[in-house]
Amino acid sequence: MGEPLENIDSVIKAANIMVHDQGLHFTPRKVTVSTSGLVPQLKHFLHESNCALAVSLNATTDEVHFIPLCLNLLEKHADVSDLLFHNKLCRSETG
Repeated sequence: MGEPLENIDSVIKAANIMVHDQGLHFTPRKVTVSTSGLVPQLKHFLHESNCALAVSLNATTDEVHFIPLCLNLLEKHADVSDLLFHNKLCRSETG
């Protein structure tokens, strides 16, 4: 339990094993990593993996979102939204 992207290298390694031909051979669309939005780690994951990503932004304000998580490393919603929007544009342009 906890924030998976705090252990980003292991998450990427596990995701790669799940989608590799000699691993579990799942399609990348069937492997989803759920996170609360650590922007530097999100960038790293999106660059290194083609697996799906679910970002929890289920609060009405940044303050409400960050209080229960008690993580000083979390970025503002706008930063997460910008990153994901830019990544979607880049992936759709490249196929």
